[in-house]
Amino acid sequence: MPTINQLTDKDDIISIVRILHSSNNPKTQLKSLKAISLLAKKGIVDYTVIDKINEVLSNGNKDVCVQAAFAIGDMAEKGAYKEESLQLLIALSFGHDSNIRWSTTFALKALIKCGIFADEAINLFSEKLHDRYDKVVYNAAFAIAHLAEQGVVDKSTISPLVALLSDNNVVCRKAAAYALRNLALRDIYDSTSDSIELMSLKKTLNDSDRSTRIYASEAIEVLKKKGLIDSSVVHNYHYGDNIVTQITDSVVQRSNVGNMDHESISDDKSKSYYQDYSVSSKSKSYSAIGDVRGMNYIHVYNYLISKAKEKSVVTYGEIVSDLGESFSAKTRTELISLLDQISKQNIKNGEPLLTALVVSKAHNMPGKRFFTDYMSTYRNFTGNPEGNEALMAYKQELERIWDYW
Repeated sequence: MPTINQLTDKDDIISIVRILHSSNNPKTQLKSLKAISLLAKKGIVDYTVIDKINEVLSNGNKDVCVQAAFAIGDMAEKGAYKEESLQLLIALSFGHDSNIRWSTTFALKALIKCGIFADEAINLFSEKLHDRYDKVVYNAAFAIAHLAEQGVVDKSTISPLVALLSDNNVVCRKAAAYALRNLALRDIYDSTSDSIELMSLKKTLNDSDRSTRIYASEAIEVLKKKGLIDSSVVHNYHYGDNIVTQITDSVVQRSNVGNMDHESISDDKSKSYYQDYSVSSKSKSYSAIGDVRGMNYIHVYNYLISKAKEKSVVTYGEIVSDLGESFSAKTRTELISLLDQISKQNIKNGEPLLTALVVSKAHNMPGKRFFTDYMSTYRNFTGNPEGNEALMAYKQELERIWDYW
């Protein structure tokens, strides 16, 4: 009989789920839950197992409970969840064990991205900003950022988030800057007193972590445009290079606990995680900010957002030209690579495909790869990429973009 490790290697989620359903042995449950998490990160999920995970979350030992919460979170990151998990996680998230608080806070954060959260969520995560365990703290900060994307904000979160900008933990600083950026986009700063407190963002522009600097700069730009921060705050800063290896909040929220094999928080340059510093997720109030010229990820992304709001499409040459570059085989290749990254980020966030806005001059539609590489997997498109089915699918994707942004 194959072992759980062998089944994991074969991506056999059905057999692993069957093992978890049939076993009351804590060691077997732990291995099964760990396998379910690993497969979820690869996009392989089975909704039928969530009830069983909720059961072991309620009745399992400490280690099983921790891994059950991580499994719920990892599945929710891929859009697989059940609302019944919410209250179980909340109840456990204030326990004495730090790893249980960490794993349940991570899972609650993941559920927010699916639109699942309690009425008192903002108070719950505000309290967790003061937890003595840093992994709970930065998950709570990311959760507040995602609540802001859902339109749930509270000015009382500003002070503890600003305090986190000086934390020794780089992920706490990153999460705090990200949350403050999202709060700025939600127009909750309405007085000079708010901006005085947020002047702490100025020193964050010199943070050792690049993502933290970018989030802080974006927050300052928003506040500057609203007249809440003096223009002199931002100086000698530019968005610079295209960053495609930054860790996202779905990666940094976990580190190794024993043999649980959750991701390290350090930037692993051997992995191609796509950064999400410029991604609005569910927020429709996002606007392009800062210098928008130059061929890099954030500039192309912001440019497409502006086109989405205009309800217009654009050609490859127009993008390159509008971003201040000369159109050539080299710049076209660079642009295609950036568009691929944007498509993958859209899919990760469950958003419409912004690259649908980029069309060929000859046909006024995206090229074949848009349908074969992305619409086929993301929208289950199986038709001829040059036929009427493609035209209908394309029109539907454009409608999603107009509705979303």
